[in-house]
Amino acid sequence: SSRRRHTRYWRDWSSDVCSSDLVCRLARKCGTKVALSGQGGDELFGGYPSFKTIPGWRSMHRALGPLRGVASGMLKVLAGENPRYMRLRDFLQGGGNWLEAYHCRRGIFTEADAAKLAEDFTGRRPAPIDWDAQDFEGEGAEVVAHLETKKYMRNQLLRDSDVFSMAHGVELRVPFVDRDLLEALNEVPSDVRYRPHKDLLIAAVPEIPDWLKHNRKKGFAFPFEKWMRNGFADILRQACAGVPVVPKTWYQTWAIAMLQLATQQSLEASSERKV
Repeated sequence: SSRRRHTRYWRDWSSDVCSSDLVCRLARKCGTKVALSGQGGDELFGGYPSFKTIPGWRSMHRALGPLRGVASGMLKVLAGENPRYMRLRDFLQGGGNWLEAYHCRRGIFTEADAAKLAEDFTGRRPAPIDWDAQDFEGEGAEVVAHLETKKYMRNQLLRDSDVFSMAHGVELRVPFVDRDLLEALNEVPSDVRYRPHKDLLIAAVPEIPDWLKHNRKKGFAFPFEKWMRNGFADILRQACAGVPVVPKTWYQTWAIAMLQLATQQSLEASSERKV
């Protein structure tokens, strides 16, 4: 059927665009059976932009005080429907909690749009999130490191690496994700541990050549938007038709399509169990 054909396309597509999958596939193709991963380096030494932006958002929230509503309105006028600034507007209108700042910075949709999508797919409006339900010790980079480690690395990156390395028969080791290392780093003052450009980590390995030390940090870059526009435009358009939130970016479109796929698979599995 057309639905099953689209499901197969999505499965193949989601596998192909995953950087972990591609790297592990290439490693195996080259004959590599055991590989080292740098996962944990950014979380432990402050390598993500979030180590600056999240404390910056919190400082902005406090500094604006009663003017937050005015600033939020100005962002709406100046930035329009830019997803990042929409999430910043959400944050300025909230309570300024660390967890709220993290989700606004890392999130794909605003809280309001996420609630609309949840209601559309489940038929139930989710309860408002209690951002103050969790307290965090420390300040600034310490809290961001905790959030990046517990949420992004643990819940997504480690899982992806484990699944795709095993799928291609590669034994992946993550030396930075080590309890002894973390306990030792906890004794290092924050202003030293989280210096810009992961300076503490780089200083610990004098063999790193200068050209690499001074090279600009960059992650994996894939032409997702081009691929989606050229190869899967009709499927994406169909997946997003009728949803209450109009996606503004390729990753929002992708998220809605994956939610459609997950819902479809769940319904099909439920029907098979009943039979």
